[in-house]
Amino acid sequence: MLYTIILNIHNIMRWVVILTGAYAVFRAMQNEKVWDSSANLARSLFVNSMNIQFILGIILYEFSPLMQEPFSVAIKDPQSRFYLVEHPTIMIAALALAHIGSAKVRKATTDKQKYKFAKIFFSISLILVLAGVPWLRRLLPV
Repeated sequence: MLYTIILNIHNIMRWVVILTGAYAVFRAMQNEKVWDSSANLARSLFVNSMNIQFILGIILYEFSPLMQEPFSVAIKDPQSRFYLVEHPTIMIAALALAHIGSAKVRKATTDKQKYKFAKIFFSISLILVLAGVPWLRRLLPV
């Protein structure tokens, strides 16, 4: 029961991460002269939504029925391997890049640098998120 609830929240949060990521990339691509509060909000929303999603993912990982199987058995099944190894690895890389990009934006001394770092790191992070999402699973919980 708890697993299903957390899975549904994680599933809904996927859309929050994708939308905030798209917004952060959109703002970064605008190359405005001044890094304003809306660009900073986009950065913050994306990184924080990814943080929440990561925490939910760790909880899911612990409660997952896949964790009840021996790893040597689960790794041989492509779907189990995706959820146990590939999905977490891709998403941790995406989270790391979002955090690195956010830190570089905060530390950048010019607005031009801020837009450049946001564009590079948030775009790659969003691409990884899109690559790591299990698209064959229901897009919204039932």
